[in-house]
Amino acid sequence: MTADGVPGFVPWRIDVDYVDMHITSIRPLITQLDFITDKTHWGAAFRFGQLKIGKDDFNRVARAMGRLSW
Repeated sequence: MTADGVPGFVPWRIDVDYVDMHITSIRPLITQLDFITDKTHWGAAFRFGQLKIGKDDFNRVARAMGRLSW
């Protein structure tokens, strides 16, 4: 039996490093982010919980959250 209590179930997980940042609104960034292809229905990009974000978009969001260098 696994740690999750379901025999044969092996969850897919990734390692994450958390850093101190502050919460910010996504709305001012929508027009600048390439991974949001439909600017009108921008929330659709986040529906599946995990998505690939390019380096430029990642850095834009990080700067908006107070991370000046990465």
